[in-house]
Amino acid sequence: MCEKIQYAAKARRDPDFVIAARTDAMRTHDYAEGIRRALLYVQAGADMVMVFPNTAEEALQAPRDVPAPLIYVNSEGNRLNRPIFPIDDLETAGYKMVNDAISSISVAYESIYELFSRLKTTGRTGMDQAVAIKTRKDIEDTIGLDEYYRIEAETVEAGS
Repeated sequence: MCEKIQYAAKARRDPDFVIAARTDAMRTHDYAEGIRRALLYVQAGADMVMVFPNTAEEALQAPRDVPAPLIYVNSEGNRLNRPIFPIDDLETAGYKMVNDAISSISVAYESIYELFSRLKTTGRTGMDQAVAIKTRKDIEDTIGLDEYYRIEAETVEAGS
């Protein structure tokens, strides 16, 4: 891994490009091994290191043991019972980035599941039409749908 980080650092052309390393060693081995690897990754050229402490105590200690920006992953419902912290607590502990690994996917899954369950049961999605219209417009604006329609109108042969 250190060699990969060294090559990435050597190949970096944009000074704003961040090299973030990751180690799962705290989970697979122990806290000390995770810290050892994080330190090696920083020495190899990583700008940040994502660590996965197993306990709240380890999570709060890690920023004191690694003199480089650390990334913490909040993962709601994780099967390993890794602690979830408010962002302010992680910032106070010294973390420089927080990644929420699954919440948006979980919320989307729940919403989609509920929608299709209602559709199957009632034959209707049950969506509020005013909300549906606004949401659809937001999506279409985000992807630039009107521009795609304009291009299509200018480039498709008449009568085809």
